[in-house]
Amino acid sequence: MKYIKDTAEGWLLDDYFAYIESCEEMDSATRAFAIDRSRYDLSSRGSLHDAWLDSLSLTEDASGSRHQIRPLGAILEFLGPHHDRRFRFTYSGVKKYLLAGNAPSNGHGDLLMHEFSLDERELITHEMIFSSGSSLLLVFERLKLEEQLIEQAE
Repeated sequence: MKYIKDTAEGWLLDDYFAYIESCEEMDSATRAFAIDRSRYDLSSRGSLHDAWLDSLSLTEDASGSRHQIRPLGAILEFLGPHHDRRFRFTYSGVKKYLLAGNAPSNGHGDLLMHEFSLDERELITHEMIFSSGSSLLLVFERLKLEEQLIEQAE
């Protein structure tokens, strides 16, 4: 991660939030999510910290007379850390993706931290680190974010 630092005292986020504040080129929905401190707060119900990755899908929405136009997309779905909501991230215009680490036998584990940034072409980067040691990186043009509360049985 470029701006968020993992230290013995915990995650340092001040440089990251200062950076995101300066990212006026980032689309407003992604920037609003990225700058919301509750999305990183270890105790917030809306945080992604400790969320579990439920699914990862890569898409190629073919178009054109011979289906030769195949823009790459990705969909990530997470169960929230308090198991009371689901997050769905739909990435379009994906230019790069990288899932690194050994295939975990019991899932990727908790999402420890995530970071948005802009690359030199002003594409958005979303980097995630999981407790299993695996990591996921996406470089893309647009992001649609959805958060849905789960009905709790009484």
